[in-house]
Amino acid sequence: CCSKLFVYANPLNPTKKRGLPLFKLHGSLNWRETNRGVENLSEAVRRAVPMEFHANGTWVQPCVIGPTLFKQEVTVDFQQDNRAKFFKGLWRMCWDSLCRADVLVFVGFSFPPTDFHAAALFRSAHLNGTGFRRIVLCHHHDPNLRGTAEQVFSGRRTQITEFAGGLEDMADRIDELVTLVRA
Repeated sequence: CCSKLFVYANPLNPTKKRGLPLFKLHGSLNWRETNRGVENLSEAVRRAVPMEFHANGTWVQPCVIGPTLFKQEVTVDFQQDNRAKFFKGLWRMCWDSLCRADVLVFVGFSFPPTDFHAAALFRSAHLNGTGFRRIVLCHHHDPNLRGTAEQVFSGRRTQITEFAGGLEDMADRIDELVTLVRA
């Protein structure tokens, strides 16, 4: 079901598959980072990757960008390590897609005030691209989220819809969600 609806974005293997693109901009516990690079295993592996060190000097660990003000993985142009290249490519791919999008659905993203990079990504794509006509926020009773989203997506006419009861609320109102995305 879901594997046919969504396509995980991977800058190392850009796919032409049809489906809604999913961008995991901060990585995932089921992605694998090795001394050879980053592998997006989201389509094949559904469990966390354990950290492993091998006698021959190789290693494997989950690949995530932790909660930090300075996301060097996506901001420093001169970095040449595989992890930095992977995340810079992923964020660029996302920005290009955002510039062409007109509806965004956020599930569980709270627009933390310290995540300047994500706010700048969405705001610049909103103002430089076609602009988003609709933003859908699926969260669990965050009274500040709508105001934050209104600030990030200001400057163009955008309608914001909330599913404030989390995924259960969204599932209960799935027909409404489909109508919002298609309209």
